[in-house]
Parts: sequence; C-alpha cells; structure tokens
Amino acid sequence: MRHWLFHILLLISTLSFAQQVDLSVPEEILNEMETVKVKVNDSTTYTFSVIQPKAFIDTTRVPVVLCLSGGNQSEEIVNYCYAAWFRTDMFNYAIKIIPHQLNGKNLRDLDSAEIVEMTTTIQKEFNTYTSDWIVLGTSNGGVGAFRFVQTQPELYSGMVVMPGAVLDIPIDKKWGHLNVLLAVGTEDNNFWHKETLKTEKRLKPFVNDVKTFEMKGIPHIVPLDYKIDVVYQAYHNLETNN
Repeated sequence: MRHWLFHILLLISTLSFAQQVDLSVPEEILNEMETVKVKVNDSTTYTFSVIQPKAFIDTTRVPVVLCLSGGNQSEEIVNYCYAAWFRTDMFNYAIKIIPHQLNGKNLRDLDSAEIVEMTTTIQKEFNTYTSDWIVLGTSNGGVGAFRFVQTQPELYSGMVVMPGAVLDIPIDKKWGHLNVLLAVGTEDNNFWHKETLKTEKRLKPFVNDVKTFEMKGIPHIVPLDYKIDVVYQAYHNLETNN
C-alpha cells in the first residue's frame, strides 16, 4: 500500500465530513433505521444501522446491500450517509446494513480477518444470502468497499462507490463477475477525479463491466436534496446491459 497516499486520502475524506456545516437529518428519515448491536466476544460488539426490506423475494433468506459510510463512520455520519447516499427504493427487496466504526477503527482500515468476521456475523444475525450482495460506499467507505470485495469477491455481484478508489488494492480474475459503477461529483476535489479515472483503468481488464458516472454540480458531500436515484438508475442500466 502506498502509505503516504493512504493517509492523505484518510485526512482529505475525514476533513471533508468535518467541514460539513450541518449533518443533521430529519427525524422521519432517522426513524426508517433501527440500531442493532451484536456482541461476538468480550472485545467486539458490532453496531449496525439497519433498514428492513419493503418487498420480500425470499421467505427464508434475505438479500443484502452493504452500505459503507464515509468519514469515521460515527453515528452522526452514518445517519447522514444513509439520508444522502443510501436512501433509495431501488434495492427495496434487500436488507440495507450500515456498519458503524469498529472499536474506533475506520472500516477502510479493517484487515481481511476483521472483514470476514463482520460479514459472517451479518449472515448469521440477519439470515442473509451468502452471495449476490451489493456493496455501496462513499469516500472512506468507497475505498473500504474495494477492500471488502478484495477479501471476499465471491460474496458480491456488484458495487457502487460515490466516490471511491481502488488505490493499489490487489485485483484478480475472481472479480470477473462484478459490475461496478464509479460515481463522482463534478465539483469534488481533483484527487477523487484522478483516482476515479485510475480505478476505472485498473478494473476494466478484470471485471464484467465498469462505468464512471458524473454527479452534475455535486461536491464531495452530497446534499440531502440530491436525487441519488440517478446514480442507482445508472447502476441498474449497467446490470441490465450485462
């Protein structure tokens, strides 16, 4: 890992959220989520914000959309990321699970063992599918999404990062079934634009399909009134064309 780039990215992403003047979310949106804590041992208790499916396609197991927030995945930031990025009816057949930071550790910094323990816990706690997950991510979570996929590529069928960057995370032929949408705001800083282009170039030889989508007039922090479904419609079109 290019450590200097890794830490610069962490600083940029965290400061971007810290500089947001107002991360408040209307109460009616907060009420759409439930908080679930799962203790797996004396040192590890997971906190998940959970949005239940609105339409079930399977009465025995439930599909998963794993949502990785930006910043440091504090409760405040998780709430905002749900309201601005992850709140959509396009995945209303699936359970949306938004992990909070783990013992103060950024989700982007989890190692492979920690990632596997988290996804295994989700499967057991929520009785989910063991494949065909979708992973969404923004900023730090957009980088973390690639780490999660790299650890268990067989678990996912697709990903949407808004924005994200693969950096020098290893990619191989096990990613060949994935459809990937790379969304970036036209008003985001130059770092993310460059990394989005690099990411698309690195992914193309390995994944089923990858496209970049520009969010017109949008900075790094997506405002609550942005119609985020335009991004998910672009991902749906990517899936449909494959």
